[in-house]
Amino acid sequence: MRKIKNSPSFPSIVRAVLAALTVIVLLCMWQAQPGRPKQGASRRTTTAVSAKASSATKTTQATQRTTTITARSKPTAKTTTASRTVATTGRSPYAGLLSRISAKDRDVLARLTYHESRGNGGKAVVEVVLNRVMDARFPNTVQGVVYQAGQFTPASKLYSAAINEPGAFSACQRIVDEVLSPNYARVLPGHYLYFNAVSPGTGDYRWMGGNVFYG
Repeated sequence: MRKIKNSPSFPSIVRAVLAALTVIVLLCMWQAQPGRPKQGASRRTTTAVSAKASSATKTTQATQRTTTITARSKPTAKTTTASRTVATTGRSPYAGLLSRISAKDRDVLARLTYHESRGNGGKAVVEVVLNRVMDARFPNTVQGVVYQAGQFTPASKLYSAAINEPGAFSACQRIVDEVLSPNYARVLPGHYLYFNAVSPGTGDYRWMGGNVFYG
C-alpha cells in the first residue's frame, strides 16, 4: 500500500514567512542608514565635481590668454612713449629765431660761412652766430652779430670779395638751410660763442674744420 507524504504543518509555513519578512526588513534598514551614500548620488557628485574642475581649467586658460595678450601689448605703449620723446628732444634749439630770420640773414650767414671755412665745419660757424643772437651780451639779430665791430674778419668784405668756389658757396647755402631747419640738432654746446684758427690750449673747446670753437 502506497504511503502518502505528510504536508508541511501551518505553523511551519508561518515561521518561514516571518523569517523571510525579517530578512527583508533588515535589508531595508541597512540600505536606509544615513552614513551609506547611494550609488546614484555618488555618481552625480562625481560628475558635478568633474564639471567644476573643467570649468576652473577653462577659466585659468582664458586668464592666461588674456595675460599673454596684455603682455604683448605693453611694448607698443613703450614704443609710442619713445617716439614722443624723440620728437620733443629733436626740436631745434634755434626754433625761436626762425620766424625773424630773413632771406638776407640767410645770405649773410652763407657768405660768412664761405669766407670763414669754405663749408668745412660750416655748421659750427653758423651756430656760433646764432648762439650770440640768443645771448644777451651780443646783438639780437643775425646781421647785428655778424657786422659787430672787431668780431668777424670777413664781415667787411662779405659782398666785395669774390666767390671763387661756387660749389663751396652752394654747400654753405645748404648748411645754412640745414641749421635753420625746425628739427636741427646742433653740433656745438649752446655756450660756444667764439672760434679762431689758434688753439686756446686749455679749457672747453673743439676743433672742427680747421677752426677751434669754444665758450
